[in-house]
Parts: sequence; C-alpha cells; structure tokens
Amino acid sequence: MFYASKAFVLSFTEGLHEETLHSGVKVSALCPGPTRTNFAKTSGLEGTKIASIFPSLDPNKVAEVAYRGLMRNKAVILLGWKNKVRAFDTRLFSRSFIRSRMCEMLRPFDDKKKK
Repeated sequence: MFYASKAFVLSFTEGLHEETLHSGVKVSALCPGPTRTNFAKTSGLEGTKIASIFPSLDPNKVAEVAYRGLMRNKAVILLGWKNKVRAFDTRLFSRSFIRSRMCEMLRPFDDKKKK
C-alpha cells in the first residue's frame, strides 16, 4: 500500500499544481528519498538493500530544498541524483520489471533469493 499511496499523492499533487497554477496558490510534491528520521526503522526498511543504496539525507537539508522548491512553485521536488534517476525508471523499463526490482531491493541483506 505504501508505494500505491505514494503514486496517488504524486498524481493528485501534480493535478492540484496545474489547477492552481495561476491562482497564487503553490502546490508541490516533495520526493526526498530516504531521510534521517525514524521512518526506516519503524517501517522495517532499515537493513534492506534499498536503504544501503540510497543514503539518508539530513532532514534540515530536505526542509531547505523543499521550501526553495515550493517558493519557486515546482510541481515535483526531487532530492539526490539517484532519486532523480529512479524517477525516470518508469519511462525506460516495464512496470513488471520495476515491481520485481523493488521487491528485490526491499529484502534484507541476509534474505536468500527464493526461486
């Protein structure tokens, strides 16, 4: 449900951004990637492959970039080059490939691949 809700929020926010573009209201979707909070530990992502590949960002830096992006009225604010590259995966690869790759990335390091 986590990734489905993220996709909905991104799509919804982009729609709101366009609908309010000339109203003076600023709407942005912040996509920071991993941030140094308790989220990884609480959600069970700590110790997974994806947590080691995408370094956690400083929350103050995330807030600073988010504020600047919102003030510039950017529809989507992405942080980090790996996160920016990953955002374009859906344009390069099939949805089934991305799903299977994400499942692999969310496994703990000690989890043996089962076939």
